[in-house]
Amino acid sequence: MSVEHDPIESIKISESNNHQEGHRDGWRRWGLISVIYGTGLATVLLAGVACNVQGGLESPTPTIDPAVFEPHNVPFVNVELVDENGDGVFNLFDARRQKGIDWLPGLDSDGQRGKDGKFRITQNDIDVIREFLCLLPVSPQNDINGDGHVTQEDLDIVTGYLNKEVVDEQNPNARLDELWGGIVIDGNESTPAKRDHHVVLEPIQADSSCK
Repeated sequence: MSVEHDPIESIKISESNNHQEGHRDGWRRWGLISVIYGTGLATVLLAGVACNVQGGLESPTPTIDPAVFEPHNVPFVNVELVDENGDGVFNLFDARRQKGIDWLPGLDSDGQRGKDGKFRITQNDIDVIREFLCLLPVSPQNDINGDGHVTQEDLDIVTGYLNKEVVDEQNPNARLDELWGGIVIDGNESTPAKRDHHVVLEPIQADSSCK
């Protein structure tokens, strides 16, 4: 995923004697950078953009001008910002409850454009999931089937959609990377400039219940 230089340079990934742990930590921080960067730009670009609520009815997820979510370096999605599991955050777990586990944006783990300029499910998305097999904490980004663990089954689901194109959804109201960490459901979720994001970085450890 292509991100401007300044946000990346503001976060440094510490060196580790364990290469795998360092790589995993890098992916977690990459998601954090994307959320912070996308939210900051939304704050700047939201001025003068009005929410378009279809049919005159109030909705928790009004249509928002896609320009609010620029730069366009991840897919744009349309989801109902409804907390499905009561944890106070809307993330990929909640999105998959709505859209199904085969929802293509939910399988795009890195949000990067391919050489053809399109978003696709690539080998890199599969590799991202593989990095977190049988590890805790479990992120909804990697737990595709929502069973609370990252296993070969999750890996197989993503592999089954290799090379499939991920297109922007009509009437987007969120950036894909916002769902990686999660949008806090606090009454401000319908206004991108005011959204809070749930990002927790915890030490990686083995998932003893994973088979």
